[in-house]
Amino acid sequence: MRLLLSAAILSLALNLLGAPPKVIVKFANGDQITGHLISETATNLVLETRWKTRVIIPVARTNSSDRFVSTAGPAKKNKPAAPEATPKPKTKPKPAPPAKAAKAKEAPKPKPPAKTKSTTAAKTAKAKPKTPAKPKPSAAAKKTPERRKTVPKGKWSHDLRLGLDQRYSIVDQTTFHSRLKSRYTRGTFKAQSDFSYSYGETETTTTADRFKGLLKADITVKKDLYLYANGSSSFDLVRRIKQRWEAGFGAGYRLIKSREFLVKGSQLSVELESGAEYQEQKSTRNVSSQNYLWRLGQSTTWQINKDLKASAEFDFFPRIGELPSHRYRAEANLAYRLWKSLSLNFTLLAEAYPETLRDIEPDDLQLRSSLGWTF
Repeated sequence: MRLLLSAAILSLALNLLGAPPKVIVKFANGDQITGHLISETATNLVLETRWKTRVIIPVARTNSSDRFVSTAGPAKKNKPAAPEATPKPKTKPKPAPPAKAAKAKEAPKPKPPAKTKSTTAAKTAKAKPKTPAKPKPSAAAKKTPERRKTVPKGKWSHDLRLGLDQRYSIVDQTTFHSRLKSRYTRGTFKAQSDFSYSYGETETTTTADRFKGLLKADITVKKDLYLYANGSSSFDLVRRIKQRWEAGFGAGYRLIKSREFLVKGSQLSVELESGAEYQEQKSTRNVSSQNYLWRLGQSTTWQINKDLKASAEFDFFPRIGELPSHRYRAEANLAYRLWKSLSLNFTLLAEAYPETLRDIEPDDLQLRSSLGWTF
């Protein structure tokens, strides 16, 4: 059909113009030749060129999609081979309908999954009434651990120290001292106890016979601010103190909390306290006295490294109404961990009290070395 149409067009052009049209014939390999088209058949093209009057070109060697292009002005109208290329999309969409049809045929296949979806939806719908029933106990179960977290369990810690001092000379001397410190913490509440006892003697006299028990509790009210109350009972027969009772209350502030100090990796903590205290004591001769005292105290703990720890406590008790008459107590400890929970401890205790009772010794200084066990 294309050959017949092109032949008809060429014959009309020859009749109208009276001369063969000048065209460019394109070969399938990309080459081309220019000349006047004399005739065209289904098998051959006949051209007239400058160097030869008759050139026969087989149609099979030409480009079937774009065989020749006219170089004349009016022949440019024939250039739009696009209309000839347009049938190609027409032929291409033809297979598309079967693809759509295939898709249309395949479309019914999702019907079974639709059933599965409906079944799964039905299953989920059936499962939905079960799910609210399950979370109810789980939510209740979850609340219980949350309550436990808000009210944590208390923790105990203990520090037991035992020491024995021996002296062999003209006069032999033996001194035994022990101390047990316990601490209980639960949330913002903290309680501690401190019991110590020392006994020493020589061949003729008793050099030490003292006991002290202290109970103290505090509760944090705002971040680093806390309130405390304490009570203690003690005796020191060598200093002729038959019995002493003390009770007090006040407030404390954690000035420094686990801060690095001097040594890398160390932790320093400092607490300051202030309050009032009542004291009553009786001598071995049954002479008693009562005192109302202010209390200013500080405690420092310095964890130098994992094995070495230093601590110090200082309490100052000025008498209310008689500031020159005061009492103080100082204690310093150095602990070195020997193995696991076993440590070697050195303790310095000092106490001074310008007592009005003449049969009580006002000053006391103790140096102790002991083995400690924390658990």
